[in-house]
Amino acid sequence: WLAEVALNGLYKPSYVPSRPIRELRDLTRMHRKLVEARTREKNRIHKLLTKNGIRIAAVLADIFGKSGRIIITGLLENKSVDQIFSTITSKRILKKRAEIEAAMCGELSDSDAFIIAKSLESLNHLNAQIKEYDERILQCILNYQDDLEILMSIPGFGFIVASSLLAEIGDIKQFPGQKQLVSWAGLAPSIYESAGISSHGQITKQGSKHLRTILVEAAHVIATRSSGSLKSFFVRVRSKKGYKIAIVALARKLLVIVHHLLSRQEPYCEENRMPKQIQMPKSLSRLQP
Repeated sequence: WLAEVALNGLYKPSYVPSRPIRELRDLTRMHRKLVEARTREKNRIHKLLTKNGIRIAAVLADIFGKSGRIIITGLLENKSVDQIFSTITSKRILKKRAEIEAAMCGELSDSDAFIIAKSLESLNHLNAQIKEYDERILQCILNYQDDLEILMSIPGFGFIVASSLLAEIGDIKQFPGQKQLVSWAGLAPSIYESAGISSHGQITKQGSKHLRTILVEAAHVIATRSSGSLKSFFVRVRSKKGYKIAIVALARKLLVIVHHLLSRQEPYCEENRMPKQIQMPKSLSRLQP
């Protein structure tokens, strides 16, 4: 029976992405794993500092910035507050000295200080690796620069998100319609039928989990925006269905927009607004032939 099916051409071959797309997909997926590992290290440091009564995260926007690193390193080296602040040059941080001192009332134990020091070493190593992957992705994305600019015109889509979407989707022509792409990403609602009555349930989640995760994260970013048609759509659905369902609905809407824009080769533009100013990575122009 299989031989007859193959002989009569009654099967549809699976889509195999081109080699450049496969390489780009490997790079973006590994980049994502490195970012997740970096987040775990940061969360570990946050937890240990809070455990010891050091709550500088409530005062500093980013404790892993230049000034935050100086403060954490000073605590690990048992420096006094005056010694720590003598090496900080940021006027904005110096104005918050009283608040930071109040947040540094705790004392690190030897074991926790050792773990934090090792986590900081891991962070430095991960940051270096992520930077190298960024450069490698830039080199691989040159042949898809037009599609990259189209995707980056969508609110909430940065360089890495757009590159990851291109890597996961591949050739948009393999999806004849928006429904096929949504189904492939596992964002289509499941359908239940009983006694001739059909009802919709949760999304199927049968498809590319990588693509689905990227879109949901982009939806979370858009949900924090102050305005825009996509934010208005999210607020409208949230008022009726709740936050989680609204996020999934927005992710599905984003994928429909992606299919429309890539198929027609046109940038995203909201009604009565100018197209979004795209901030391309500085290295991209340097890598162009």
